[in-house]
Order: sequence, then C-alpha cells, then structure tokens
Amino acid sequence: STNIDLIFAKAKYSKSIDGTINLKEKDSHHLKLIQCRHPLLGDSAVPIDIEIDDDETSVVISGPNAGGKTVALKTIGVLSLMSQSGILLPCSPDSKIPIFKDYFVHIGDEQNIDKSESSFSSHISNIIFTSQASAKFGSDFFNLHPGLLNSKQNIFSVGDATKKILIDNGFKSITPSNKSSQGIIDLIKEKFPGKNLIFCGENSNMNLQNAFMENMNEAVCYKLIFDINQLQNIPKSSAVILIYNFLTFEFIYKNLVKGLIENKSFVLASERIKSEVSKIVEETEILNKIYVSKSYMDEDMLDKAKEII
Repeated sequence: STNIDLIFAKAKYSKSIDGTINLKEKDSHHLKLIQCRHPLLGDSAVPIDIEIDDDETSVVISGPNAGGKTVALKTIGVLSLMSQSGILLPCSPDSKIPIFKDYFVHIGDEQNIDKSESSFSSHISNIIFTSQASAKFGSDFFNLHPGLLNSKQNIFSVGDATKKILIDNGFKSITPSNKSSQGIIDLIKEKFPGKNLIFCGENSNMNLQNAFMENMNEAVCYKLIFDINQLQNIPKSSAVILIYNFLTFEFIYKNLVKGLIENKSFVLASERIKSEVSKIVEETEILNKIYVSKSYMDEDMLDKAKEII
C-alpha cells in the first residue's frame, strides 16, 4: 500500500505542476531543457532553455547579482532528481534529460529563490567597513545592488566616523566598544559567527584578514596615495598638524626631515591612532607633542588645535 500511495503522490504532484513526460535515453549524455520552470516557483518562474551534449560539455552562466544564475542551476539539479524519481517535469515535452550516476550537492545554502535573493546574500553573514573611504564605496555599491543584502546580515563599522557615513547613506551598523580592528575581531568571534566580507583599502594592516583567514572575502576598494612633494607644503616654522588616520602620520614621520618634525604638534582623531603612533615613534620630544581630540569631527579637532596654540 505504501508503494501505491507513493505512485499516486507522484502522479498528483506531477499534475499540480503541469508536468510532462520527457525522453530519457540509455547511455546518452544529452541534456536539453526547453521552457523548464523551477517547480517551487510555479507560474512566477522564468522558463529556461539549456542544452549540453558530447560536443558542448561546459556552460558558463553569467549575469548580474540576483539575475537568476543560481536558480537556473538549481532548476537543472532538481529536475534531474525529479526525472530519476519518476516525477513528470514542468518542461516542454520535447526536452531530454540523461540519467546521472552521481550528484554533488552544496548543503547549507540559505538562499531564498522565491524572494530573489542572490547567492552572495545567502553566504555572507557579516559585512565589515574598516574606514570612511570603504564605507562610502560600500554604501554606494549596496545602494546600487540592494538585492545583495538581507535582514540576517550584520554590518560593522570600525569607528564613529565610519558609522556616520553608513548612517548618512541609510545603513545601520554595529561599532565595538574598542573602536579598532581588534575590537571587531573580538566582537564577531564572540557573538556573530559566519562568513565575513571586509571592505578595506589596499593599504590595510591585514589584522581582520589574518583573523578571519578561513572564513572571509575581501573587497579592496581604494588605495591611499601619498605624494612626497606635498610635504613641501608643511611650514618650516612650528605648526599643528591634524591627523585623521595612522597611515598619514606614518608617511609624515618617515619622510619629513627630522628637524622639521620636531617643532610640530599633532592632533590625532582617536586613541587608537595614538596607540599605533606610539609603536613607531621613539623620540620623547615628538611623543610629548601628540594630542588626541575627543572625536574625529573637524570642529573637535580644531578646538584641540586651538588649545595647543
């Protein structure tokens, strides 16, 4: 009776999806799908046509994100399983499908094909922005491609400046109490496991990449370019220099004549930058002229500079 129930269940389901009988040729490798629909999408599915035979053994499927590439692959896979299970296929009766000996399946893909999610959004759990420049680039990118995001993803910003840019562009983010790459590493490892996408610059210190080496992708979206000729614009007399990132200070420190740097004072945008600076500066006279603003905001940076002057 169980076998009879199974036969009737297959017949009933085949009828509900408007399935048709398709040719299966013994020892044939010819796959020819004509006007085939993914059975779970019903009438809303966009039919696909695809043909692979002994002459055409590989197919490259390209297109935009959320454009149907993964759905096409899943359609081929599920239809081949249905065919070998004795279920009629939602295809043109002129379609042909071979008998496959092996199936290789990716278990754990959470992509919701019914909601037109992309494969990207189903695999990425955490999106990390390491700087203001990366936040600007990433915000523009995701606003152009909203299908890449889903409600399960977490967005992280390394500090307040990065967070503000994301907010201005319509994205909420999580900022660790320790506003640094190490703060993000600790927070994600403790509370937000999953695949990470890191938006960074080519000059990245690689802390995040090294920490998530086995579980991350990287989007290098800008490169800081320092022109040594610009150092000529720094006055020879005493002056206050505002520093918004560590790499800028490092460039000035390594390339400005020692006699000129010793009569300069520096206002840094964060304690994190000061921590990095202290690792490369040995001269006490320079360290004594390094100050930290209460925030990265221009107004606060200028107020601290006025205190020094």
